[in-house]
Amino acid sequence: TLAISANAQSIEDALRYTKTNGYITPRAAGLNVSYYGISDDLAALAYNPAGLSFIGKTELSFGFGFSTFSTETKFLDNKIPFNSNDEYITHAGLAVPFKTKQGNGAVGLAYFMESNFDNNMKYEAFNPYSTMTDYYATNGTRVRANNLAYQLYLTDSMLVTPIVDSLLQKAFIQESGGLHNIIGGIAFDLTEYVSLGVAIQGKWGTYDYRRRYSEQDIYNK
Repeated sequence: TLAISANAQSIEDALRYTKTNGYITPRAAGLNVSYYGISDDLAALAYNPAGLSFIGKTELSFGFGFSTFSTETKFLDNKIPFNSNDEYITHAGLAVPFKTKQGNGAVGLAYFMESNFDNNMKYEAFNPYSTMTDYYATNGTRVRANNLAYQLYLTDSMLVTPIVDSLLQKAFIQESGGLHNIIGGIAFDLTEYVSLGVAIQGKWGTYDYRRRYSEQDIYNK
């Protein structure tokens, strides 16, 4: 038999995808689901590309987003509030109309951010009970070349450390990334009442989690 372990998604991973999807233009965002029945600007690329034929003049759209985060962590009964800001491009696109024998047509190309995963938080507290140094020394690999506490010169040759309690522990957590889309399409009138539109959409995403952690012997114990 062969046993293989794999990392599954956590609750936090699922919550990242429950955020509201991005909108290509402010008009589409303001009309919300009603926009499906209109689709008459650059955002038609994502909802109904045939609506591009309603565009009468060249349309250039650009969006800038700003988010502010407020988090509070609790570690060893010590609460730490933390605020941070995030600036990013929400969308950018161009649609150019043209005339056909049957009426109007247009081509468009747009980018928009669907989800933004940027977030920051931190925690710190004086821990009189345990240390990460002792955890790695005791529970880490017994191969000294791969034991983090040993490599930091915090243990002896037997992987025993005197740093077992009473340290100030700090951590700064940074999450970054997002889901991105790029869409290109074309539409033209077939008759006075019928339009045909085609769009091709590509999607990609990134997610990065970093934790900067430190322990400090503030009482020189």
